[in-house]
Amino acid sequence: MKVIVTGGCGFVGAHLVRRLLADEHQVMVVDNFMNAGPERLPSHPALIVREIDIRDGNALSQAFGAFRPECVFHLAAIHFIPYCNAHPTETLDVNVAGTQRVLEAARLTKASRVIAVSTAAVYPPYNAACPETLPQGPVDVYGYSKWLTEAILERHSQGGDITAIAVRLFNVYGPGETNPHVIPHIMEQLHQGDAINLGSLSSQRDYIYTADVVAGFMSLLAADLANPYLVVNLGTGEAHSVQDILDTLSDILGRPVRAQSKEQFMRKADRPLLLADRRKILALTGWEPVYTLREGLSGLLIEEGLLEG
Repeated sequence: MKVIVTGGCGFVGAHLVRRLLADEHQVMVVDNFMNAGPERLPSHPALIVREIDIRDGNALSQAFGAFRPECVFHLAAIHFIPYCNAHPTETLDVNVAGTQRVLEAARLTKASRVIAVSTAAVYPPYNAACPETLPQGPVDVYGYSKWLTEAILERHSQGGDITAIAVRLFNVYGPGETNPHVIPHIMEQLHQGDAINLGSLSSQRDYIYTADVVAGFMSLLAADLANPYLVVNLGTGEAHSVQDILDTLSDILGRPVRAQSKEQFMRKADRPLLLADRRKILALTGWEPVYTLREGLSGLLIEEGLLEG
């Protein structure tokens, strides 16, 4: 299959591209190299990389027209929440207007399926696992941008010629992270020692390892869908606090990893819990996560050179 991956040089995108190539798909990566460049990707005869900003409709149309994708994985976005809050206009421009241009290019070149990354940040504060039927209620600019992205995706699916899937990702972690989220922030400080400065230690999140995310994407690529538009959660269905992560790291490393909460790392709007109800994707594709938190963190520590393999 011919597949375009927007944001294919990024954290999740680079892992997805490698899997697509391993499964013998032909791949074109569209990326503006804002956070990472083509050096993150393998040299492969079935891979084409194009430096394009997704807001550039003409460049997108030319690239899509030359390649003629059957499926598009749309991952390109601004998603580090502190950056989004500091740059709301840019965030909306890239995440919303950029998505519109990607979908226009996909429709013009007759791609049959678009799998677009959304986020658990579209949900309101909620004290249980979030089902896809929960009314949306984002609390930050990033969440609002993805709420609008989903609306655009649904509208483009109504013509009947594109099957569209919005994938609400929960907290992804693993090798090659390009933004300083909690776990890469911890890893960076572990290189300096075992005293860690963080924000809230009690907030609970659904942490999902990159390999499980990619497997979930691939299950959606192969899924037989009855409806032209679908929303699915992609998470483990298990919640862990930041303190749980520190305790797990301490256990793996065999020494205490201590943390202090610092005001500078606190977020103004921080949910106490964000957890996936994953029953829908399980029923649809049979996908289930494989990696436990301990297994994922162990793999990451090895990649970081902080633990022997």
